[in-house]
Amino acid sequence: MQFDEIRTQLQSRPMTRYQILTVAIAMLVHMTDGFDLLAIAFAGPAIDREWMLGPERLGELFSAGLLGMAVGAFGLSWLADAYGRRTATLINLTMITIGMTVAAFSTSFYMLLAARVVTGLGVGAMNAAVGSLVYEFSSKQRREVSIGFVAGAYSFGTIMGGIVSVWLLTIGWRAVFGFGAVLTALLIPVVYCRLPESLDFLVGKQPRNALSRANRELARLGFEPLAELPTKKIVNDSGRGSLLDVVRPPVLISALLACLGYFGFSLSQYFILNWMPRLMVDAGYTDAGAISFSIITNIGAIVGCAVVGIFTAKWGVRMVTVTMLVITAVAIAAFGTLPLEAVGLIRTSSFFIGFASFAAAIGVFSIMASGFPAHVRATGIGLSFTAGRFGSAIGAYLGGFLLAIGFERPELCVILALPTIGAAIVISFLGKRNIAR
Repeated sequence: MQFDEIRTQLQSRPMTRYQILTVAIAMLVHMTDGFDLLAIAFAGPAIDREWMLGPERLGELFSAGLLGMAVGAFGLSWLADAYGRRTATLINLTMITIGMTVAAFSTSFYMLLAARVVTGLGVGAMNAAVGSLVYEFSSKQRREVSIGFVAGAYSFGTIMGGIVSVWLLTIGWRAVFGFGAVLTALLIPVVYCRLPESLDFLVGKQPRNALSRANRELARLGFEPLAELPTKKIVNDSGRGSLLDVVRPPVLISALLACLGYFGFSLSQYFILNWMPRLMVDAGYTDAGAISFSIITNIGAIVGCAVVGIFTAKWGVRMVTVTMLVITAVAIAAFGTLPLEAVGLIRTSSFFIGFASFAAAIGVFSIMASGFPAHVRATGIGLSFTAGRFGSAIGAYLGGFLLAIGFERPELCVILALPTIGAAIVISFLGKRNIAR
């Protein structure tokens, strides 16, 4: 049997236990990523009290991991193509473990800042490695479901992290990072022993012992072994696009719209995800009470990820995505402007921040993907994601900067909700452009 036939059968037949296990491991990886990236949001108020940082420097800490994530997504994603998805996942997990461990033992602002950058680098580069494996090892019928579960695992990890952090903060904020370091380190032997290597990488790139390694994976999947490897030019995609192809007409317009839309949306989303606990502590809540709002937000995120497919099937991805972006902006503004006595309404706005923003994220991804021709799709999406990561870092920093110069919760949330309205307009144009084409 030729490899192309194997790949076709892998996509068309029901998923085996081995394929499901691969998706499950990817979910565990993303769960820990969710906790590791937002651990600083849970620990932030306690760090601020101990080191008397003030909002601007706390904003720098919040944005450090997100900036590292942007650099990792753009500058380190090549690891998955050069050394394999499994190897890249192990490298990224090691990087995250080191970052979280250093954070747990940090004795100065700059030591913690550097640790957060290292953590962000690993998290940012992880998406390319794990996402490729999930895409490859999922059947065509279950691919969207698998990707949805992996995306939802990020929010579930944040929920569990928020719950555990309530207890860990009674020990000290360093325990939050220490817990994340241990969890991530425990995943390294799991990935080493159980996560498969990409068949496309083994057969296409053909590293050392590629045939025996590919046949070992094929046996686990229930296929007959290959007698020999096909020539590389048969397996590798032809016409693979470069960054220059993305920034030339006619793709340039789609690239600009995708980057602008994802930048504005991520700026608002990660502002509120990072600053929500601190804003509620300033409003008079305890650390545990403030974290409860973040937990509600991530419960909403899981619900949003679960039901967005139903909405898009009925009303179309463009309409649903634009609507969810507008709801996100309204919910962020409501979170900031509602009176503190209206606790129920504030919690409701917290839920809709998660529900709408994570549902919108899935729609934005779908619209971005369809906005690029096949031969430059991966490069175009990578460029758009990098713009989004920089937007998230700027949003986290701006929250602290505006607080430092005297802005209060109401005007802060209204101002930083506006980029999502801009994103809704831009994504609407991108979606309309895709339909017209």
